[in-house]
Amino acid sequence: MKKGLLSLLAVALTVVGCQNYDDQFEELKGQIEGVEAQLDGLPALETKVADIQSTVNALTTSLATVAGNVEQNGTAIAANGTAIAANGTAIAANGTAIADNATAIGANGTAIAGNLAAVTSVGGQVTALQGTADTIATNVAANGTAIASNGTAIASNGTAIASNGTAIAANGTAIGANGTAI
Repeated sequence: MKKGLLSLLAVALTVVGCQNYDDQFEELKGQIEGVEAQLDGLPALETKVADIQSTVNALTTSLATVAGNVEQNGTAIAANGTAIAANGTAIAANGTAIADNATAIGANGTAIAGNLAAVTSVGGQVTALQGTADTIATNVAANGTAIASNGTAIASNGTAIASNGTAIAANGTAIGANGTAI
């Protein structure tokens, strides 16, 4: 009986053991089929990677174009800044000339006042007109002084404009350098 029980036990273990291997083989077969399905998707993935590489190449080209444009614009801004500085210098020179002319006008007003003083000796009518002429001469002299002051202010503003133009030119150069760096 011991022998029969042992045989029965051996048969039972064999059936249970084989059944367990069948399940494991089915599980492995499912895993292999899953891997095969993933491998079938690789060509589509390769196509997507190639598309991404093409997009990256196009973006690289676009960035190079943008950097070139930034550099050109920086150069143009620097040139414009230099032109603005030159215009500011010319404005300052014109302001100085206006101030000089205003000084001359003031001197002429003073000369007119002196001439009117000499004319007062001519007679009664001249004496009546002298007050008006004196007022006019005083006004001309005052206006000449005001014009001289305005000319000086214009010259100062021209100098400031020239300084700003120089700063703009420097900024344009910096922008050009940044465009090159990009």
